[in-house]
Amino acid sequence: EYARSNAATLRVFRRLLRFREQVSKLEACLRECENLNLNYTLSWSRDDEKPRFEKHSTIRSNDLYSILHCLRPFQLKNEPDISFNATVNRLQKYIREGIKGKHEKDIHYVWLKEFFKNFKDQYNGQAGQKQWVIESVKFTSSGEIQPNDNKPINCENMLNNWLNAYEFHHDEKKQHLIEDIGKGFPPGFLDSIFVGMILDKIKAINCFAGLIDRLGAGQVNICLP
Repeated sequence: EYARSNAATLRVFRRLLRFREQVSKLEACLRECENLNLNYTLSWSRDDEKPRFEKHSTIRSNDLYSILHCLRPFQLKNEPDISFNATVNRLQKYIREGIKGKHEKDIHYVWLKEFFKNFKDQYNGQAGQKQWVIESVKFTSSGEIQPNDNKPINCENMLNNWLNAYEFHHDEKKQHLIEDIGKGFPPGFLDSIFVGMILDKIKAINCFAGLIDRLGAGQVNICLP
């Protein structure tokens, strides 16, 4: 039983090591970037036909290209050892199985699930949506909002559409979708929203990588309440 448990632990940490190696590549890329700050202002008044948008600080296009190149494996489902969501789920499952039979239906399982959910929420944009939600709406000829036609903007699905339209691929269908949605916003605003979501992903990756480092070094234990 001990040998089986030890082998399972080694398998998990080998896969976590592959994830950590990709994080190191991302960290090296970030050190080469000139600026990693995103700062902009969106304002409007009754006298404005459209909101006013002004960039104060942004990431250079060449740096963004390099960042996305390193970030892509974390996004891909066919990279099971590097995919962020798959890796978080793997470590959660490993720890959960370690307490199986003791705390299956009590607060420990609930707490553990919530602990790891926080990482995924930040990475997948749900944490940002708790602060604000941006939607694209269409109006009828009479000026009413069309029912069931709202499109959330700051969400994982729309970010992937943007990435596949302009960064990872050049999908013309997705380009038309983003261009159509962008007509309702000031030029450059959507790009800034999506770049902000990418920076949130990087923060989530760094936090989770820090947890892996401390667990691997035996410097921290996840203590159940």
